[in-house]
Amino acid sequence: MLSSFHERALSLASLIGIVVAVTSCEQRHAARGTDVVAARLAIGVHDHDADDEHRNNACEPTFVAAYTYDIGQAQGVVLRDFDGDGALDLAVTSTDMDVGVNVLLGNGDGTFGQLRLFLSPNAGALVAEDFDGDGIIDLATAGLSVSVLLGNGDGTFQAVTSVVSGDLHSAMTAGDFDSDGDIDLAVDDLDSQGVNVLLNRGDGTFLPPAIYAIGAPTFDVKTADFNGDQVLDLAVASEVDVSILLGSGDGTFQPAVPLAVGPATSHIVAGDFNDDGAPDLAVGRGVAVLINRGDGTFQSPVIAFSPGGNTITAEDFNGDGALDLSVVSSNGAVAVLPGNGDGTFQPPPGIFAGGWGAANIAAGDLDGDGAVDMVTSNIFGRDVTVLLGNGDGTFVAAQIFRPGSSPSVADINRDHVPDLVAAVISGVGVMLGNGDGTFQSPIITVTDTSLDRLVVEDFNNDHELDVAVTSFSNNNVSILLGNGDGTFQPPQTQATGASPFAVVAADFNRDHDIDLAVSNIGTNDVSVLLGNGDGTFKTAIGFPAGVGPRFMALGDYNNDKKLDLAVASSNSHDVRVLLGNGDGTFKTLPQSFPTGTRPLGIATGDLDGDRVLDLAVTNMTAGTVSVLFGNRDGTFRSGPTIPTGLRPISVVIVDIDGDKERDVLVANNDSNDIVLLLGRGDGTFDPPRSVTSAVGPAVLSVADLNHDHQLDLVYGSFSGGVGVQLNTSCSSDNEG
Repeated sequence: MLSSFHERALSLASLIGIVVAVTSCEQRHAARGTDVVAARLAIGVHDHDADDEHRNNACEPTFVAAYTYDIGQAQGVVLRDFDGDGALDLAVTSTDMDVGVNVLLGNGDGTFGQLRLFLSPNAGALVAEDFDGDGIIDLATAGLSVSVLLGNGDGTFQAVTSVVSGDLHSAMTAGDFDSDGDIDLAVDDLDSQGVNVLLNRGDGTFLPPAIYAIGAPTFDVKTADFNGDQVLDLAVASEVDVSILLGSGDGTFQPAVPLAVGPATSHIVAGDFNDDGAPDLAVGRGVAVLINRGDGTFQSPVIAFSPGGNTITAEDFNGDGALDLSVVSSNGAVAVLPGNGDGTFQPPPGIFAGGWGAANIAAGDLDGDGAVDMVTSNIFGRDVTVLLGNGDGTFVAAQIFRPGSSPSVADINRDHVPDLVAAVISGVGVMLGNGDGTFQSPIITVTDTSLDRLVVEDFNNDHELDVAVTSFSNNNVSILLGNGDGTFQPPQTQATGASPFAVVAADFNRDHDIDLAVSNIGTNDVSVLLGNGDGTFKTAIGFPAGVGPRFMALGDYNNDKKLDLAVASSNSHDVRVLLGNGDGTFKTLPQSFPTGTRPLGIATGDLDGDRVLDLAVTNMTAGTVSVLFGNRDGTFRSGPTIPTGLRPISVVIVDIDGDKERDVLVANNDSNDIVLLLGRGDGTFDPPRSVTSAVGPAVLSVADLNHDHQLDLVYGSFSGGVGVQLNTSCSSDNEG
């Protein structure tokens, strides 16, 4: 789906995709390019005086709109010229079982043509090189197998050839390890807890792998000449440390030497950060920078930015001649750390929102303006987003719309201005935005008078936003297909369980079509309706969800890269977790997780900085918020319970004050206010304070409604009204 509106509705996390960011500015600076393959990284020595003068002339950041491309459950991403036309093309792997490599040929202006799919089952990690020596770029993927797709030179690829099968791989790098002129592969191996080295025969086929032990599950592998002997070495990030394997020049490597970094459960990147000619290392989680002594040993790590992220790349984003670092966290926060050229880095000028579940980054000049652009892939997303920027080294949030419950913020008429969508007394109302935080009179599509909560998505794959809205009294959900102008086609209903309450949308069975999950108070379950891709849905299947299920929160709670559901079960006073199987079915955990009395609203985000999703739950009768800390296995442990006000209904997790720690916003229905809990980053919060008065707020969303880079508040009341509170005091670009 091609979209150019920045999603800020944070009440419920939905889908995750691929984000491509591009910089631009009135004063352009030529960027020093580095190859996307670490083996080809050019290490140079610079004139420091000239670099300092260049940095002083850097311009202030501004960004233009983003573009979004549907792609599938994305993971690996590379930018190369696959069809020889001089424009960078995009290749993205999908972790869906029956998909593979998605190729989008670049138009040279930052946009891409029609997607082409090349099957490579279980594809995850991805590299692009000439593996058969014909001068044409090929692809190699790694997942449950290592596969090669030989390029034809016109942007198409031959049928996949399996190189290694039967093991689980998550990262891969390429380089000439045996000095024979052919590109070899190094692939992590989660089963053997080591690294497989596959030497190329020169024709795109490979010798059986040699395995080098690491002794722990691995997360990334990179290659560079770390000891200056003109032979490629390996750096491997694992669950216990970062290790160096020095190459012998014949395709073999010395035993792994740990660098005492600590657990490196993230990506790593190699680059010459202090301009001494030796490649250094940076670890995404931290961000920890290790300066190379030139002999393959490294100085103690220095934390450049905390908490860092799970994926990282090095490029000269601001055109000053020094390598910068771009870090993306799994919740989509993007930070660019300007390099000083001496191995140190400046704090990021801002934290910007990308896509949830970021997996990898690639960089390159997509629109030929001399500025370095950025691509991040997001595991749960089904799109690619291109941000054309200004070449000043900063990036704004990805402009992807994935709304949550009613009211929702969306660009319904595709005029690049946020609109409001809400369930009203007589149907569904759309208030088209004027771009300044004000809205036009609602356009009403008449449906049923008992409509409750809604979600906005493209259910029939026509690139127009549609609406699904629950009807409590009629035991169904209505689907309204959008016309693209703020109006909708007549509703079509689908049966749910009894007394449906809330609805969320996501691709639960990974078939590229949007599905629905509906909580049903009367039948104490969650109905899952699998989408057919044409706006219709299969018959609902129910999964137990406690007693009196209300709001739901989407997330990967057991770290298996499959969407799960956390449900606030009001009458059993707890949270129930439904673990997704990836095929549209769910397993309800037998244990429950206690909250206060009558839990209702629920939101997810990392509240204590451990890179694990936590929960914030409003307790309507108790007048409190319960914090539940995630254990990474789908279970939760109790955290603090915080008084908020009278009858709290909904909750949002977001960095509202720009301090890079996630905060909690609560809508108190009977106190007639919205309360803010400022997060300290360790799971504790400042005392709650009322930030605005509101008449009976119930359902709360957060969005930048007037394009001033400040998060505004949108709330709906049980009486059917919609309120807007513009933020005039604080700025934030970091969503939770």
